[in-house]
Order: sequence, then C-alpha cells, then structure tokens
Amino acid sequence: MVDTKVLYILISAFAGGLITIVTSKLLQKRSRFVIERNDEEFKQGHNLPIGANLQILFGQREITNFRITRFSIKNESTNDFENIKIRIWSGPDRYILHDQIRRIDFLDEIPYHPEFVAVLQPSESGKHSESQINKYYTQREYLIPTLNRFDIVEITVVSTVEPQKDSNVWIEIPHKGIRVINKYNRTFLIGAPHDEIWPYTLFFIIILIALSALFFQNPWIIALIAGLGSGFGSYFGAIIYKTKKWVFRKITD
Repeated sequence: MVDTKVLYILISAFAGGLITIVTSKLLQKRSRFVIERNDEEFKQGHNLPIGANLQILFGQREITNFRITRFSIKNESTNDFENIKIRIWSGPDRYILHDQIRRIDFLDEIPYHPEFVAVLQPSESGKHSESQINKYYTQREYLIPTLNRFDIVEITVVSTVEPQKDSNVWIEIPHKGIRVINKYNRTFLIGAPHDEIWPYTLFFIIILIALSALFFQNPWIIALIAGLGSGFGSYFGAIIYKTKKWVFRKITD
C-alpha cells in the first residue's frame, strides 16, 4: 500500500489546486456577461413576371444584399449593473441601415448614449458633416440604465456591404468591472468549448488519482500519473463533455 503520509500530501496538493480553480471561476462569474450572436444573409432573388418585386434603395443605389445580426447579451453574474454603455460598429465598406434594442420581458425603452446623440446633432444650418454621416452609418452607442442578474438584452442590426467586399458588425461593452464572454468567438478543443470542459477535466483527474492510489504503491508513479493527467486532462475532459452531450441527445430525441 501507499504510504499514508505521501498519499495525504498528494491529495492535499490536488485539493488545494481544485479549490483555487473553483474559487477563480466563481470570482470571474461575479461580473460575467455572455454575448451570443446570429447572422442571417439576404440577397435579392430573381424577379418573376408575376407579383410585386422588392426593391431597397440606399441613397440612389439599389441594395442587393443585406445582413441581419442579432446580439444577445445576458448578465450571468451575481451582481446588478447600472448605466452600461454598449457600442456597435461596422467594419470597412459595411453600413448600418437600421438597429433595434430591447430588454427581454420588459417594455422600457433603451436610449442611445447621450454622447452619441450629441455628436450627431446638426450644425446651425441644419446640415450634418461628413464625419457625422459616417459615424451614423458605422456606429451605434446605447446606455442601459439597469441590467439585473439574468436579464437579457437583444440588439438587432441591419447592415449592407459594398459589392465584392466583406466585413462584419462588432460589439463591445466598455464598462469597468464587467468580464465579457463572446460565445460566438469561443475557442474549442477537439470540438468542445474550453470554457465548459473544466469541470469534466477535474472529474477525470480526481478519478485518475484515486485509481492510481488503489493500484500502485510507489508514490512517484502516482505523482507521475497525476502530472500526466493534469497535462492531458483537458483532452479527456473534452471527450467526456462530448460523450455526455451525445448521450443526452440520444435520450431526448
């Protein structure tokens, strides 16, 4: 059997690391906002000799394609936030034609940010400058008075791009203390999202160390196995995550 003192040291070291990871995750969640997005492309179809034809003009130019982008912003933290600024902007050669923002399950209107409105005010002659027009067609800024925990804000942006060009619409929340998770820009490990596999990785390492302690007497072998498990545990965590998802789909289908 393994020396009890050595086993105690190994378990204590692992438990300390586990507590550190869990505490870090909980602290990060205190101010976490999760953003998801969905893009739908529309292109003008072929005109038929019957019925009405849809024609959309941008100035004097006919628009033959446009994109509807929907951002969903959820406060998954343990805190409520006030006066949150959200900024939308488009890439080169893409123009914002229309936008809409709402808080799910609420009827209150969310205004544009006062600074954004002030910048777009016309001159005394009633005309807008070229920089103001460019800002209007490439940016939006909102001010959310309150976003409580688990509240969701949805922003819909309709945009178009110049022919033979390709760019996108982006979002940012420049609010101090808020940690933004872009689920549409997640990193993956063999098809599993990194931010969701860590509990399965920890589960795998715990089982690995427990089995090693049962079958091996040499503490150095146990330490080596624990080290290898920590190094490659994420891959096994990803496999467990994907297996669980697959089993769940089979059960619910």
